[in-house]
Amino acid sequence: MSRWQNEDASSSSSSHDGSKQESEGEEEEEEADPYVTQRSRRSSSGNNKNKRSTEESKNNDDDKEDIIPTGIIPYRWIQDRTQGRVHGTDGLLVPRPPCFLCWPPSLLLTCPSLLESNCFCTTVGRIGFCNGSTSSNRRDYYSGFGNRGRCAIMTYAFVFNLAGLLITIFAALALTAGNENLLRVAAFSKTSLKPVVLVATLQQTIAPTTLYLGLQALSINNDVVVAYDDFCTTPGMEQFLPMEECNTCNDTTLYVMIGMLVTIVAYAPTLAIDCLRLYNDYDVNCQKIVSLVWCLVSLAGYGLTYYYFRYQCLDSFHDGSIVYDAERTVVESPLQSTEGIIMISFDWQLGTGQICFFIGFGMKAVDFLCNLCVATPTITRNREEQWTYERLSEEAETGNVTSGNNQDAADDNSSSS
Repeated sequence: MSRWQNEDASSSSSSHDGSKQESEGEEEEEEADPYVTQRSRRSSSGNNKNKRSTEESKNNDDDKEDIIPTGIIPYRWIQDRTQGRVHGTDGLLVPRPPCFLCWPPSLLLTCPSLLESNCFCTTVGRIGFCNGSTSSNRRDYYSGFGNRGRCAIMTYAFVFNLAGLLITIFAALALTAGNENLLRVAAFSKTSLKPVVLVATLQQTIAPTTLYLGLQALSINNDVVVAYDDFCTTPGMEQFLPMEECNTCNDTTLYVMIGMLVTIVAYAPTLAIDCLRLYNDYDVNCQKIVSLVWCLVSLAGYGLTYYYFRYQCLDSFHDGSIVYDAERTVVESPLQSTEGIIMISFDWQLGTGQICFFIGFGMKAVDFLCNLCVATPTITRNREEQWTYERLSEEAETGNVTSGNNQDAADDNSSSS
């Protein structure tokens, strides 16, 4: 037994001596070439980092696969917008427009891929800036540049739009056909006629006359109102326009009224959409497009009204210097005739109604540009954000909000208190 024990002891001592020799050999190698060992250690640590980054990327890909299912399109974000209950990342409802008429229409839910998510809608929605981000909670809602810039620009758009509506309604008072006071206040064009006597022996004194031209009638000295359809039958109208064109203004009445009606009615949807687009989390692509379309309709109404009034009705009246004879008949060739005794200058100027009309047009153009320059939120075209909202909305309804979001909610409560 002692012989075997001695052999075991000798073998263990020899192995111990061998390990010592190996360690001493490694130390000698490190002392001999320390740079080689450092490079080998760095390469091994780099390989470990690459392995960890690869594993993290795989985990992230797995998470994205969990968040973004294939073959399914999320529409929960549209549904919550139409019902006025959009949730933030903290599980609380974000601020919404004050009236349900300002929410996105429920018609979106019938065919969202056609009305909201098609290529044309997303392209138009992407135009502009201040798109903001919908992945925020109540605390951060007003702190992001997208929301601050959006609120400022759309507030200007709403104010200009409302002011444009009121001032256009004032200009529409020129549609009166029998009230001389309204014609004087809201006339589209006016001129003061000051007769110049060409014959020195004429003892007759002719008082100046002021004409107020509206959209359906002419007021003379604010005493007599002549409707467009009475131009051909009213004595003395030949002093103001050629009788062969006495029906021109009456023929434009229908188009002028349609233009004014379309202009004013088109303000209603744009006011509601301006209020909606003040809220980043309720904005959608189709509402931006609808707002732009209604703005163009209103601008077209302005153009229609102005064209028929300015280039049809007003052009039928005398313009410039006109010479009359003793019977107040227009002399066709005053330089070759000796019958002319009175000269009157028609100098048509903008009336108060037409000035307000142009101001309303400018304000509507500002509203159009504001809606065009403000992009829709990124969730309207980003499938990853849509699936993220799908998950957060379900968690908010079931009460299973993540701890990080609960911390945001606690911060909101502490800041509000």
